[in-house]
Amino acid sequence: MDSSSKNWNLSELDSVLMDALSNRVKGINTPYCYVGSWKAFFCWHTEDLDLSGLNLIHEGKSKFWYAINHQDKQVLEKEAARLFPEHFSVCKQYLRHKTTLINPYYLKKKYPQLRITKTEHTEHTIIAVLGGSYHTGFNFGFN
Repeated sequence: MDSSSKNWNLSELDSVLMDALSNRVKGINTPYCYVGSWKAFFCWHTEDLDLSGLNLIHEGKSKFWYAINHQDKQVLEKEAARLFPEHFSVCKQYLRHKTTLINPYYLKKKYPQLRITKTEHTEHTIIAVLGGSYHTGFNFGFN
């Protein structure tokens, strides 16, 4: 975001990370801009360093999100390791590679106690992702 922007300039928000880090780290203490297209998806993941995140759709089509309650994260990790043992044998943190898709409805059917939230993220709204919470989703179109 340009420094001259006065309203909701995400580059100028005060934060502990801005104060603690002398360098700018893309996606950690500076915003990223993603361009989404129809049917584009993002795999199950947590934010870098298990930090919280804010996601704003500036304009365009909606995005659909699924999120797993932070306290249930071990259920997803255990099931992913069971489904993809060859990958987890090489890297115990394989989900951090952001390459794993598992149908949330499959997870809910197999683990009825699993708390999964689903929501539609619309233009001009913000989704807050709590630190360490796994989430996945897809775009309904260009955004």
